[in-house]
Amino acid sequence: MIRFSSLIIALSFASFLLSCNSTNDLDTEGYMFYQLNEYGSQIQVPGANFQKGQTILLYLFNIGPFTANRDMQYQLNMDVEIIHGKKKRVFLKKNYLGKEHITYEKDTIPFLYAVWQASSEDKVGEYTFRLCIKDKVSGNKSIFEPKFSIGE
Repeated sequence: MIRFSSLIIALSFASFLLSCNSTNDLDTEGYMFYQLNEYGSQIQVPGANFQKGQTILLYLFNIGPFTANRDMQYQLNMDVEIIHGKKKRVFLKKNYLGKEHITYEKDTIPFLYAVWQASSEDKVGEYTFRLCIKDKVSGNKSIFEPKFSIGE
């Protein structure tokens, strides 16, 4: 069973790299969806199938390479958008990491994550968790668009 689940994770990462990155200025090794349980613990959701009202977390792993400024620091931020179907925006947060950019000491960030609280009013169907990660030094950006679904 361990080999089978490792294969699923590897295939998930491969499909992510092929279908998730709309631009290629920055890369990532993959992503994983999680939900919060009733105790506040994060539970991995390999199939990205959620229910109405759940808290949905998306992690991206090893994002970069970023360009250093004169002080050898790397600065970034990201915009988060949730899209239902092909076009209906249900959530948008510019500069999700805060008004000030994040400064890091390496050209690759080990992980970034975003959280979205699905409502009991959200429609059943396919959604896109759209992350636009911006290198504030070079101006490079990448858009990652993992898909997930919400059921009854």
